[in-house]
Amino acid sequence: MFEAERKELENVNIKPSKQRVIILKYLNEHLKEHHSVDDMYSYFKANKINLSLATIYNTINIFKDKKIISAVKMSNGEYRYEKNIDSHIHFECNKCNKVYNMNSMSEDFENKNEGFKIQEEHVLFTGVCPECK
Repeated sequence: MFEAERKELENVNIKPSKQRVIILKYLNEHLKEHHSVDDMYSYFKANKINLSLATIYNTINIFKDKKIISAVKMSNGEYRYEKNIDSHIHFECNKCNKVYNMNSMSEDFENKNEGFKIQEEHVLFTGVCPECK
């Protein structure tokens, strides 16, 4: 049980503690979502998994440093985290607060602006999604 998560952590030289494995399993099971630390804490609490906020924050920071996850700063200043580390941009719906992944703009930017090489992309659009229109 949790063998894939243990191996994933070991592959990036992170000690696979029980807490880290549980948090990574959660992220792997919710790949298409963008999670706040509070979301994760509420999920674990509701499922009777005893993890402190500090443990979740510390683990998230380790995962970010090792590029297992990426972070996006929302319009309200809150950070949300996701397993998708490929280059992409985000759209946050002002009505339902859902976050959508969208295609990267970096290739188009580099094609139009000679000499620039993008290493990271942090773009957040806000507006109304098709479901809330």
